[in-house]
Amino acid sequence: MNRNISNEIKTIGFKILVQLGYQAAESPEPPEEIMKFLRPFFQIIIEFIFCELVHNNDLILRDAVAMALYSLVRCFRKSYQNIIRELMRFINDQPIEDRICTTLFQIVDEVGLESRYNVARLTFKKRFSEFINQLHSMLTLR
Repeated sequence: MNRNISNEIKTIGFKILVQLGYQAAESPEPPEEIMKFLRPFFQIIIEFIFCELVHNNDLILRDAVAMALYSLVRCFRKSYQNIIRELMRFINDQPIEDRICTTLFQIVDEVGLESRYNVARLTFKKRFSEFINQLHSMLTLR
């Protein structure tokens, strides 16, 4: 995303994505065109995490990104791990790629995918924030 766009506008964009994701995830059978529309947002989120979020201290934006990712994971329950692994290949360092994916998947496993519960959403945001801090340290040391 463009760094000239304010964090508030970016946050609004991610919050819109959260709502779209929640609507699709709550639907017993979301329309195929909605799922095709939502899938590319995984890449946007992953790129945003690595290109901007690891260097940004805006906790409101961080929470919005966390919830956007969580809503997409809920939409793609069966395939999110494969999608994220595929997107992580840009790292070109298998041990680091595995470590990042494993940590991210553990967060989802620990929290679960029942977003109706505020506890799950709050826990995901907290663990995602810790993940971003670890990622920042890992990328800084690299």
